Amino acid sequence: MVAEGERIGDPMFVNRSVDRNLLAAEALGRLVAGGHQAARPALADITVIVDEQTIVTGGLHEHSVCETGDGLGIPPASVRRLLCNGQVTPIVVDAEGNAVNAGRAVRHANRAQRRAPRAMYRTCAFHGCDVVFDRCEIHHLHPWESDGPTDLSNLAPLCSRHHHVAREGGWSLRLEADRTLVILQPDGNEFARSRPDLPRADHRKRQPAA
Repeated sequence: MVAEGERIGDPMFVNRSVDRNLLAAEALGRLVAGGHQAARPALADITVIVDEQTIVTGGLHEHSVCETGDGLGIPPASVRRLLCNGQVTPIVVDAEGNAVNAGRAVRHANRAQRRAPRAMYRTCAFHGCDVVFDRCEIHHLHPWESDGPTDLSNLAPLCSRHHHVAREGGWSLRLEADRTLVILQPDGNEFARSRPDLPRADHRKRQPAA
């Protein structure tokens, strides 16, 4: 910006009298805005949970689920518009609302693999924890170094604190077939059980946000 100001002969830049704090603020604004997306088009990764009947018919029914990953209800018409403009990565769920078909991959869950747990969890999977999913790490319940697979049946989101508890604190976690997470204390006693906190197939009709 300084070089450009000098090139066009702006006295403030030529005489080096420009307010550097103001200049820094303007530079930050340009960086964030990316030149109104001309220099660097913005990409958004948005999670939407919607059942097949709602998206096909475009209308709500008794068991409709139509909301963002954070639980904000949205109109089916808005979801249809997103499908027209975005790159869609479908996550297939079974009758209980559990994501399936995530597959086997590498040591660390990549962006695509994180989408499957994201379709089930708003927060850390540990009982009572409200740290949002996007601030969590994907934990292998059966450790990778002990031949634990990077499969959905072996993955759960944990915040940094509870990841430390599970890895180094002596606690153990067991994921049952219905994705109930059984949390065992270091002495082997059961501490708590928790379930994914996103909508399941038996959720009732809800009103979308205006």
